Amino acid sequence: IDLKEIRTDVSGSENDAHLAMMNADTVRDEYLLTGEDQDTGTDMGGDGNPQDQIVVAVIDSGLDPDHKDIDYSHVLAGENFADTDSDDPAEAAASASSTEDTLGHGTFAAGEILATAGNGLGIDGIADDLYVMPLKAFSAKTASVDNVIRGIKYAVKQKKTFDQSGGQEGANICVLNMSLGTKNDSQALESAVNEAIDAG
Repeated sequence: IDLKEIRTDVSGSENDAHLAMMNADTVRDEYLLTGEDQDTGTDMGGDGNPQDQIVVAVIDSGLDPDHKDIDYSHVLAGENFADTDSDDPAEAAASASSTEDTLGHGTFAAGEILATAGNGLGIDGIADDLYVMPLKAFSAKTASVDNVIRGIKYAVKQKKTFDQSGGQEGANICVLNMSLGTKNDSQALESAVNEAIDAG
């Protein structure tokens, strides 16, 4: 599976045009949709709090742990499925918890979602009240299908745990963001995606 190509030489005017194409200003300013839970009549976690965190799992190359335009209070701890081949159990465990982005692609994708709006830095994210969970499946521009499937299944498990625990555990993952592609059919990948759809 390959990551979708990104450009690193985008000008401010090009970025504004890109956001305009996605109707980001209309979504944010006219409809006041910033990623906050609008349906306060429904308690998704069953925990008595009608305003649940809306979480996007970004299955990509991780997230820069110190980016000036990211509000890390809106970043949930993720998992690393790309760099866990060590035979040393302690090293493998430490690697699994590190979602640091060494490519920049995952940080780009997460930034498009929740980069802080109106701070004079970088870009304005589409919905900066959302929460992001980085799930690292890539440490290079290509990755095995298994890495991506493991990321999807982890996200599904987090969502099911959230629902079954009344919002006390897991994460309310409502969206999977996967900026990737492949020319090869994979029944296992299709099955994992269908499982995610069924999980809500």
